[in-house]
Amino acid sequence: MLKKSLFFFTQSYPYGNGETFIENELNFLAPFFETTYLFHKSKTEDRREVPSNVKLIYIEPPTNKSKQQTFKKNKWIFFYLVCNELIFSRQKKMFINNLKYNLSHILNCIYYSDEIKKEIENLEINSSFFYSYWFFDWNFSLSILKSKGAIKKNYTRAHGFDLYENNGKPNYLPLRKFCLKNTDNVFTISHTGENYLKMLYPEFKQKIVCSYLGTKDFGINPIPVISSPLHIVSCSSVNQVKRIHSIIETLKHITIPVRWTHIGDGSLLQKIKEAAIKLPGNIITDFKGSLSQMEIFNFYKNEPIDVFINCSTSEGIPVSIMEAISFGIPVIATNVGGTNEIINEETGFLIGKDFDAEELADKIVTFKKNENFTQLRNSARMYWKEHFFSDNNYSLFLNHFS
Repeated sequence: MLKKSLFFFTQSYPYGNGETFIENELNFLAPFFETTYLFHKSKTEDRREVPSNVKLIYIEPPTNKSKQQTFKKNKWIFFYLVCNELIFSRQKKMFINNLKYNLSHILNCIYYSDEIKKEIENLEINSSFFYSYWFFDWNFSLSILKSKGAIKKNYTRAHGFDLYENNGKPNYLPLRKFCLKNTDNVFTISHTGENYLKMLYPEFKQKIVCSYLGTKDFGINPIPVISSPLHIVSCSSVNQVKRIHSIIETLKHITIPVRWTHIGDGSLLQKIKEAAIKLPGNIITDFKGSLSQMEIFNFYKNEPIDVFINCSTSEGIPVSIMEAISFGIPVIATNVGGTNEIINEETGFLIGKDFDAEELADKIVTFKKNENFTQLRNSARMYWKEHFFSDNNYSLFLNHFS
């Protein structure tokens, strides 16, 4: 396989702090290819390390001038795609309701397809694979190239926002049937996502496959001392979807000593900190902000943690939860997306999406009273090793690249 190349498409990785879960996958896949070309649309001063055979390709966002040029050059494909959406889309009302933006989005994706074509013109691509990490705009651009015969192998993953057409609010995902027709495989990261997509588009069900993400083994979390404060950890962006504020509402109902550590940054962090100041004296809070993957793993390896919490309203399948159970940390999480494929009686407890704060508080307190606490920690780690160990999952994923 070393004579083949992989064209890997991300939003910004390896720049910035986002898309952290790509690192495990890229580090595993890259050695199996002669060269991996990593395409991204944005970059910052912060850049993470990538394997030595990975070449970064940054594509500048379109300007008004470049979009005009794209339109003149690609009128036929532009109107074809617009008509395709108006005739075949399940979401044509949303397309029409925000027509100006959506027409611009289609034109942007055509622009990116042209830019990709320029980059690959001087490369040997006959035995290459094109792989978008998100079932969104990059895949749309690659599907345009596949429809023109410019590329042969087009794959994509599908997670959450790029998969579910309605997560409590309209979520417009353009040219779905066109993309599915021109994509060889869509790899959903959960069986929940797989079943959802097959239900919506049964004519493409043979192309839709679940392929779990995975995490590496970085050790085991120390067992907390029974007399110590109950240590709760959450790890996520601080935004409306992750509902960190609901953890604060829950902590108001707990009377035993608690230490709550949150890892992650976001637009609502300052508001969360201000709300946390008003918590009762038995609650100690620690906001770590944004940490690198290794900083997070070192924290899990050295700081005893009783329970990990995730209160999201929407998920694909949370890598943060995979990481927690890999260290033997039990989890309480909302039953959304593919979370129930990680959380069960072996790994922790599920709560309803619209849970009551007192209900969650009761679940949390049981972790200090649970006689089978050590057994639960052991079974959580064993479940991770069986289902979400990266070496196993990415080996199976790699088999599709043939």
